[in-house]
Amino acid sequence: MHKMRFFSNVVNMNKINVVIVDDHPLFLEGITSVLSRNERYNVVGKAESATDAMDLLSRNNAEVVICDYLMPDMNGLEFMSKMKAARSPAKFVFISQYQSHEVLTQIIQADIDGFVFKSDSTDEVMRAIDTVVQGDKFLSPKVSNVLLEKTKMNPVFEAESQKTVDVTEREKEISRYITQGKTNKEIGVILNCSEHTVKCHKSNLMRKLGLKNAAEISAWAIRQRL
Repeated sequence: MHKMRFFSNVVNMNKINVVIVDDHPLFLEGITSVLSRNERYNVVGKAESATDAMDLLSRNNAEVVICDYLMPDMNGLEFMSKMKAARSPAKFVFISQYQSHEVLTQIIQADIDGFVFKSDSTDEVMRAIDTVVQGDKFLSPKVSNVLLEKTKMNPVFEAESQKTVDVTEREKEISRYITQGKTNKEIGVILNCSEHTVKCHKSNLMRKLGLKNAAEISAWAIRQRL
């Protein structure tokens, strides 16, 4: 039987309200313990299945859902789609132990909020939470390494890298930082420009290349050997 636990229906305005979903009890308890000890987060519930989590989210004002990408009852994208259809305002950060190209391709093609690996540090998970709750996207820097290995083995990607695209040096520079997992705000600090300026460059780059999100920018930058 799946386990589901409520922690509180009281919304703490000074903390980020989080629901955690994972069918591995050890990981579920571990990440719950880590976040509960941090004053920035309020774990309002946890579940071992997406089905139970949907009930949790209907009863709690969660801002962020930390969710295992592959679960027995449905995958993360299906779960997110159902919650978005139910008008849930929560941001979704997917976690996976699998570094397969197939999973990453699905992630890149979907308009997700965040993605980290279970091998990432807890600091990286918290960074993902903080990033998506501000309306930005977060992608584990390790994603670029997996995609790069696939690129090296795929002649189609190699041919694509030879295409000429009218991309400015600043847009290329920003794409490199996106590949490193930097947020708009962090890129702005590095380049000494406003977050708004970074967003404009990203929008222009996506328009030129027909891309949908930061994950696709990252994949493009890797294929271009930037």
